[in-house]
Amino acid sequence: MRKYYRDAYKALDKVLAPHTKIIFSDAFTPRLFTGYLNPDRAVMDVHLYHMTTALSQYRSIKWFMKKTAHRSHLIHRLSKKQPVIIGEWSGILRHESVRDLSESDQQALFQRYTQLQIDSYQDALGWFYWNYKTESPGWWNFKSIVDDKKIDMMRYN
Repeated sequence: MRKYYRDAYKALDKVLAPHTKIIFSDAFTPRLFTGYLNPDRAVMDVHLYHMTTALSQYRSIKWFMKKTAHRSHLIHRLSKKQPVIIGEWSGILRHESVRDLSESDQQALFQRYTQLQIDSYQDALGWFYWNYKTESPGWWNFKSIVDDKKIDMMRYN
């Protein structure tokens, strides 16, 4: 993968305008790829899945919240060597984790989890919520959670 990225970078660097950034995937190993390509030109796309891994069914919500908060340290360290964007994240928690909670407790937990991730991603160049907009409101629809003021985006302006 590293050879592929190096070869692709060399080819793209020759034909792209100087101000164009080259986005590359971390291949789920961000520590391996950070600083690998020219940080003035290349940006690493990092996907941090918290609640969807096979082992996540055995972890508590408290454990995930702590791990999520700690992601800010990872992003900060990675960003020292390579600009980073966070792709494909959401405020969704495993259904098994929240099924015994009341609707209002679930909403509060989703809200806290979403806000915690946004806070953790502040050293990244940017992030992409999965999805910006869907057919109906809810925690898969970033536009609706902002419009409904379920998260406070004004604190980041």
